[in-house]
Amino acid sequence: MPTDVLKVLGQSAPAAKTLTTSYTVPPSTEAKVLAVLVCNRHRDPTTFRIAISPAGAADTDAHYQYYDTIVPGNKTMPAPLGPKGITLEPTDEVRVYAYDATLSFSVHGVEVIGGSVADGTWTPTLEATTTNPSVTYVQQSGLYIKVGRLVNIWWLFQLDVVSTQGSGTYRITGIPFQFSSDFPAWAPVGSADYFNSSVNNIMIARRHSTNVGRMSMIYDDDGDGDAGHMTDTTETLATNDTFQGQGTYLTDD
Repeated sequence: MPTDVLKVLGQSAPAAKTLTTSYTVPPSTEAKVLAVLVCNRHRDPTTFRIAISPAGAADTDAHYQYYDTIVPGNKTMPAPLGPKGITLEPTDEVRVYAYDATLSFSVHGVEVIGGSVADGTWTPTLEATTTNPSVTYVQQSGLYIKVGRLVNIWWLFQLDVVSTQGSGTYRITGIPFQFSSDFPAWAPVGSADYFNSSVNNIMIARRHSTNVGRMSMIYDDDGDGDAGHMTDTTETLATNDTFQGQGTYLTDD
């Protein structure tokens, strides 16, 4: 389950002149660090440093985001990391350094547990089990957001010219990531609509029984999704037929 709430990721009060790890990104987690709050607990001003160490690498000059920056006495100042924060991968470290042992550091940001976040497009395509239909499309679009192994997809396509009908059971291909081996055959992916010239067919998209890269379309006349597959015998494809839907599933990566 992703966590996207701003929180304190790590805190430290390092010894003087000692580079100290204040936060390490946990395994299978992506973090966006927005800022480090630096609190000077003494009345005299002092200086600090902040470094970002990819994968916990040894300290180099290139890692420093702040270097001997002054913080006034008895003051707290934010040290932003970039205009919109900085994204870190597992084992990346935020390190801090205080000239005097009077500073407290708090690393603030967001963690996404379960892996990185990605989004993009995909191209939904209508196929059939025996012979694919020969069609062109008015529009053919799909979107996805992937958080770790969890994939959310949306699709919309509208037929233009139908040169030949397909034969067998119709299915949708082109999903951006294959179904996980843990995602059971025929498991529901989400809701779908098939608009033809006469009716809006309410359907359920399911994982194909054997192919981890396809979805089957099941008629849903009463909400239980058991009214049968969309096939060449149940439907005749025509210009302007429209398919749309959304769903969620697991992938292995």
